[in-house]
Parts: sequence; C-alpha cells; structure tokens
Amino acid sequence: MHGRRGIAIILCSLCDNQENARRQEMKALIADLERKYPGLRGSMLTAQQNLRPSQLLDREYLEGP
Repeated sequence: MHGRRGIAIILCSLCDNQENARRQEMKALIADLERKYPGLRGSMLTAQQNLRPSQLLDREYLEGP
C-alpha cells in the first residue's frame, strides 16, 4: 500500500493496542497540559493551520517544482 506521494505505508495492528504506545502517552500529555492550560488543544490546531511551506523541512517545498 502506498500513500499519495508513493511512500510505502506500513500498517501495524498492534500500535493502538499497546498499553504503553507513544500515541497513548501523547494523548495523556496533551490532556494533562489542557488541564493546566485551558484552550491549549485549540491553539495547537490553529498553529498547524498557519504553517507556511517554507517552515517545513520538505525539500520539495523548499526547492519548488
């Protein structure tokens, strides 16, 4: 299976099921930070919308077509 850019996608049925998976750790971290800083989750989502291609480390965007 390949993504839009032709990069192979490796599916793992274990990742979301592992108790100590990084995904679960990140969810807990964000939930903890949200309790300390209400509105943080929304601010993080807004910040992602304001990214410019020049801020990314993707050479395709940096060098142009």
